Amino acid sequence: MKPIIKDLKQIAGFLLVTIVASSVFAQDRLHCPKIRNSQRPALLFVEGSVDKQDLCVAYFDGQTAQNEKIVSAKHPLVTQLDNAVFLVCAKRSSTKGRVYAIDLRRGIANSLAESTRIHCLRSEPRMKKAMLVDANMGIGKVRLIELNLANLKVTLRHTLTKQLLGDGFDGIGPRMKLSPDFRHIVYASRKGDGIPELWSEYILRVLDLSTMKIENLDTNVGVQISAFSSIGRGRPPFEWVNNNKVIYQDMVPNEPNEISRPPSQALNVFKIVDVETKKISELLRREFPLTLDGGSLIANPLNGQLIYNNKWILDQRKKTFKPKDLPFSIVTNRPTKQMQVLSGRDVLYSGSARCVDCCVSPSGKNFAYSLRPKSRSLAEELYAKIQGLPEPIKVAEGPSWTRAIGWIE
Repeated sequence: MKPIIKDLKQIAGFLLVTIVASSVFAQDRLHCPKIRNSQRPALLFVEGSVDKQDLCVAYFDGQTAQNEKIVSAKHPLVTQLDNAVFLVCAKRSSTKGRVYAIDLRRGIANSLAESTRIHCLRSEPRMKKAMLVDANMGIGKVRLIELNLANLKVTLRHTLTKQLLGDGFDGIGPRMKLSPDFRHIVYASRKGDGIPELWSEYILRVLDLSTMKIENLDTNVGVQISAFSSIGRGRPPFEWVNNNKVIYQDMVPNEPNEISRPPSQALNVFKIVDVETKKISELLRREFPLTLDGGSLIANPLNGQLIYNNKWILDQRKKTFKPKDLPFSIVTNRPTKQMQVLSGRDVLYSGSARCVDCCVSPSGKNFAYSLRPKSRSLAEELYAKIQGLPEPIKVAEGPSWTRAIGWIE
């Protein structure tokens, strides 16, 4: 009789845990609409105040936008993984929140974790998988979690710790980059004693995930940040261009000038290193304004474009940069304080409003932009220009934060 009573207690305990977990999940449950092919292009966006925002999706019926709310949060962080798959962190505070994967093509969602640390390390839509990273730098532990984009299920692939990697762990964290074949990680380790300064030097390293072997790629990568930065130090931007090669930014330090004014620009040297042969080649040189953190270089998973500092597309073949929002553009006339939103030569808007954010679709055919009409107000209006429709459509307006996140085409 005793074994039966013991089993009943275990079953009751399991049911209690299940009920509590289901209750917690129900409180945070989101609504995941199913966007049909006939409702595309659709636009994911946020609207609301600084303290609370709604993540929504809009699809367009003639000259109007039909909006559906997905989830509310203090500050939703959203990353597009595939054409209709997104990673959503619904933050309730700086340390509390829940991470979801949502598929708006099928109208399904999966709650992945109670966390605010998890973000996307790399997404490969062709392979139908993405690698997420949970970086708990306070305890020196980084978990790599693979997300299946077809069914939204997750699998723990690797756990990187300071105990495992020793001194080579320095630099492992949220800003490391994963190769397209998910086999190697490239990262930057800072040289020196850690004192905050405008000029820093780094070692670019590569970690083989199959052997946990670490090798140096470039032992002297420089980065300079703006004198107005409050971050303390910068990090060099880098990104994989294929399974074997990494493109990264080095910098030429500014010489002190005679009147001791802080520099506003720096000469950036873009280099490519082969992680197998360790051969380094220079791609191009160009001056850019100094940033607050050293800059960014991100590969768009939907079209493969390399986006530099969220403003430029780096064309390796032509060795040039072009504005990332083409054929759309924002033109400001400072003397007259007038602004225009253009589609090629067509004027979408002209007036005194300020454009505070914009988002071009991966195909370059659809465009969303947020306007702040009044100079002394934080209220914003979000508009979408859809291919084939003559005029922009007003999507939403909010008290302080109304911005596009991504397009579903």
